[in-house]
Amino acid sequence: MEIKQRHRSKYSEDQRKELFGTSSSSKDSTKIESSQDLDELVKYEHQRQEKIAEHMLVLTRSLKEQVSLAGKIVKNDTEVLEKSNKQIDANQDKLKIESEKLDTFTKRACKCWVWFMLVLVCSTFM
Repeated sequence: MEIKQRHRSKYSEDQRKELFGTSSSSKDSTKIESSQDLDELVKYEHQRQEKIAEHMLVLTRSLKEQVSLAGKIVKNDTEVLEKSNKQIDANQDKLKIESEKLDTFTKRACKCWVWFMLVLVCSTFM
């Protein structure tokens, strides 16, 4: 787009010079200069595109590295979460076992107190 605009401006400039009465030899030299300018402009734009492409490649490589690093981090986090879940399951199982033991112990202790109170009450009445 920029190339077309520059070319149009050069063409408009050439037409103005021709209308204001410049010589034909300058007209020919202007055409040669405009074609040289156009060639230089094309070369400049090509170099610019190459630099942009190189920059895009560098950005793509860095993005690829960042994505792979993020993937590794997520994988490690997933492994840690799996280990934590296994540990939680094991702890829950142990907690169930211990709470069952505690329930049986409290039931036994309660029965002992009831028997003790019954013996105390009976001995008081006798």
